[in-house]
Amino acid sequence: MRNDPALCLCLTTVAEVAEANALAQKLIEQRAAACVQLDAPIQSLYRWDGKLCQQSEVRLVIKTTVNAKGRVEQLLAEHHPYQVPQVIWIHAADAPADYAAWVHQQTETR
Repeated sequence: MRNDPALCLCLTTVAEVAEANALAQKLIEQRAAACVQLDAPIQSLYRWDGKLCQQSEVRLVIKTTVNAKGRVEQLLAEHHPYQVPQVIWIHAADAPADYAAWVHQQTETR
């Protein structure tokens, strides 16, 4: 796999702070992410099984590299509590060089 210097953000949500903390710890421990920020509570409105739903959730902002994206996806597939989780990727442009270097250092597999 080529070494891609780009950073990216992954957005996902869970129902409870404890679930968010568990996912965040797994992502950091496995070096899939350099940092995970938790935003809570947020309100989500959506349609599920034909019904309009509204729910308080916790949003995770997962900061990682393009090279580590596959590891984030694998961990979310294995540990996310939702049947159909939101997993949205955003390319992060123009990060300061020292911050980008730190993110890369934190997500390097050894």
